[in-house]
Amino acid sequence: MPPHTVRAMLVTALLACPGALAQDVHWSNPVGGDYWVGSNWQGGAPPTTTQQAVFAVGGTYTVTAAAPVKLYQMKFIGGDITFAPQSGARMYALVVGSASSDWTRLRGAAPGPYEDSGPSPNVSITNGTIDGVLSGLSGIGLSSGAIATVSSIFSFISSVSVDATSRLTAYGSITVNQFLSQGTIELRGAVVSAWTVNQSGGQLTAINSRIGGDSVSISGGPHTFINSSVGPDLNGISASIGGDATFTGPYGGLPNIRDNTLIAGVVRLREGATAGSSIPVYGMLDLGPGCAAGWLRLYDGAVVRVSPQATVSALMYLTGGRLEVEVDALQLPTVAPVTFYGGDGAGELALQVANPNVLRVGHAVPIFADSASDQRVQFSSVQLPELPGGRALQLAEAATGYELRVVAGGSNPCWTADFNGDGDTGTDQDIEAFFACLGGNCCSTCGSADFNSDGDTATDQDIEAFFHVLGGGSC
Repeated sequence: MPPHTVRAMLVTALLACPGALAQDVHWSNPVGGDYWVGSNWQGGAPPTTTQQAVFAVGGTYTVTAAAPVKLYQMKFIGGDITFAPQSGARMYALVVGSASSDWTRLRGAAPGPYEDSGPSPNVSITNGTIDGVLSGLSGIGLSSGAIATVSSIFSFISSVSVDATSRLTAYGSITVNQFLSQGTIELRGAVVSAWTVNQSGGQLTAINSRIGGDSVSISGGPHTFINSSVGPDLNGISASIGGDATFTGPYGGLPNIRDNTLIAGVVRLREGATAGSSIPVYGMLDLGPGCAAGWLRLYDGAVVRVSPQATVSALMYLTGGRLEVEVDALQLPTVAPVTFYGGDGAGELALQVANPNVLRVGHAVPIFADSASDQRVQFSSVQLPELPGGRALQLAEAATGYELRVVAGGSNPCWTADFNGDGDTGTDQDIEAFFACLGGNCCSTCGSADFNSDGDTATDQDIEAFFHVLGGGSC
């Protein structure tokens, strides 16, 4: 084992055994002063390098130091204290606040390592705040509503721990053994790499950041990832999204490395975010417009939603899962948004159509493409939306997959009272659009002037049928 690792482990062990530490030396001046002035301390002398400095005097004050400060540990318990040594401070550990004290606020620069070749300090914050960016830490723990901002944490044996009441804002490189949080985490331009990453509650917001490690688990939420990604490192074991997470932006999503990222919760991809290949889905994956996923495997209870202008490169298994595909009739796809690889099992299929008025009898829209496999996918059930205006949808086999066809028929010969297709039914705008259509000026999302689908256009019967439907009646 490398010497620096042994030394760091020894320090961690000592910190866990307060009895092994020297006696505390307490600050006594409530108005502040110089660290090296003996009269500012109980006992008349500042702490030695092997002792602990304790600042438990309440109030607001500033502690300066004309010469460098080096000691084992510092504790700030209660008060609003600015610690500003001219040449910085060196120590093994920094403690801010306690569960039994009033709120503690520490202002000042981050401490440096006790020894040049030794580990960086551990920081523990309980019921308090550190104002100022902490960098080069060995580990950090937040509890009892603590608040902290850090720029970097480097250690292969220590951890980041944030309880459910606390908040951590982090920048830069975060390399630790364990990153454990039930609280509020905000990552900005950060790269987190740990043996274990476990966000088991609270809310995590990541902006231009990446979270990776040997084992990554994100549950709870909702969590927000903006141009940020989550996945195992190259030699990682697994990554799992078991909570509620939304990935936004072209640099965000689940890149997936070594086929070991899975979705067990709710994952939404928006604005170009992507998911990698061979991802098992046990929860829900919702792909927005412009988003893409690689190879997906659906299992019992899984749901994959594919919005208009989203794509799935290959869907491998549909064992008890549900695939929901929406087509925007204003931008009918020219290629299938979903490619199937094989047909193991049989899941549910539900198709939806945005702007359905645009569809006309005879439209054929590619929905699924076959892969190189000669085994065509099968569905245990197919749900198609009803169309007004004497039209119906069919899912039909085509030469290279399946297509959605618009045919004559259906249970409702009349068009809808949402004649202009804006989502609001029976409005003045619908009436205006209807009469404009009767005059030969139909909008692109409007129904037909043959409102009752009897083959005669813009007749009195069409007008009568329109107002009958407008009043809530049937065709």
